[in-house]
Amino acid sequence: MDLYYYTYNTVIGSLNITADDFYIRYISLGKYKNDSHILKETEIINNAFKQINEYLNGNRKNFSLNIKYEGTLFQQKVWQSLLNIPYGNTISYKELAEKVFSPKAYRAAGSACGQNPLPIIIPCHRVVHSNGSISGYALGADIKAFLLNLEKNSLT
Repeated sequence: MDLYYYTYNTVIGSLNITADDFYIRYISLGKYKNDSHILKETEIINNAFKQINEYLNGNRKNFSLNIKYEGTLFQQKVWQSLLNIPYGNTISYKELAEKVFSPKAYRAAGSACGQNPLPIIIPCHRVVHSNGSISGYALGADIKAFLLNLEKNSLT
């Protein structure tokens, strides 16, 4: 199976979108280098970019994309649970662990957030510490703050 990627300039930096012929598989920021992936802007990738760009401009609250992710059963439960956090809302890592029926596994839930292959689309940025503080985002704490503020401001 071939994987394709394309890089776009966005308000949060260089956004790399990777897909196969059917699904969006990975999202990352910054310089992208993977010799096994083919540089090609496919229709699936371009559609994902358009939706992400609309979101980043405050004009989209939900994504309508075919996504596929691989991980442990626990990671998949966490990522699926993240998809259920409403736009503009946050939960704590402890609440996230409780949602996947592992109330003591809040560190593992945080680790699963950090391994999220589809940040923004799978909104791990909506998970914060119990005291409301922001940290631990794979794309950077400043981008997490940007995304949370974007959603908060779009609701008003």
